Amino acid sequence: PFAVSTGVLCVAGFWQVRMSHAMRLIINDWSGILLMGDTQCWHLKMMWRLISGLFRKTSRAFEHCYTAFCMTTVSIAFAALWDARRGLVLESLASIVLACLLPGVLIVLASTTTACKRLPTLVSLVQPAEDDVVQDTQFMDLILFLSFSECGFFVWDTCVTLGLVQKFIYFTGAIAGTIGFQTGTFNFQ
Repeated sequence: PFAVSTGVLCVAGFWQVRMSHAMRLIINDWSGILLMGDTQCWHLKMMWRLISGLFRKTSRAFEHCYTAFCMTTVSIAFAALWDARRGLVLESLASIVLACLLPGVLIVLASTTTACKRLPTLVSLVQPAEDDVVQDTQFMDLILFLSFSECGFFVWDTCVTLGLVQKFIYFTGAIAGTIGFQTGTFNFQ
């Protein structure tokens, strides 16, 4: 059962990483169209609405799998503590490796949100034609539109950022370490 569940998790993780790369390629394509400069701002907004909706649907499809990754990471950490307490560290090594790899999937998915959050800065670097106040206003409007559009990877309407994943990793490690020291599992005497 462990091999089957690990295989399913690995396939699901691979699929999510591939989808995250596809999402970032969509962002890169949109950025390329922006930087070419031959598209109106209203067209870029229309494209971004479509992209944002696509990202939300993709996030909804993956939120249960993302949650399963988080729960599996925590469960493996506690199971590894239990195994270490019983002296079965070598036998639980495969589980520990899996627990170390799963946050990598979470980080890749959170990087999609980071890519979306950087777009307003990219738009602000685009230089409108000289003395074209209308185009400058349109670009400022596009910057505000991108800033207010909630795009990226979401889990139950919570934006998954790299900081959120780092906090998850930190608190999981801190709790597991605290329990390990309190139970005497990590006894270095």
